[in-house]
Amino acid sequence: MSRIAVVGADAIGCVFGGHLASLGRHEVTFRVREAFGEISVESPGGAFASPARCATDPAGAAPADWVLLAVKAHQVAGAAAWLGALCGEGTVLAVLQNGAETRGK
Repeated sequence: MSRIAVVGADAIGCVFGGHLASLGRHEVTFRVREAFGEISVESPGGAFASPARCATDPAGAAPADWVLLAVKAHQVAGAAAWLGALCGEGTVLAVLQNGAETRGK
């Protein structure tokens, strides 16, 4: 069982993290500002719901096997504390940024 941390729980984080959680084969924790109890996703491929395990404070977080960084580019600095706590030796970091509406300054 892999320990997967999802940093950011908007559309991208919820789809990927929720799908992984619904499989029941991984320990998935959403690293968020406000905790919530369930992920519910509807897509052309079908719908699913899954209980959501959430953490709101990076203090004391242990490194994960996988970290899915699912924040927009301008939010990365705000996720730095989570990345520092969750990324250790052997952690795989996957960056899932959509940022389609992000404009350079």
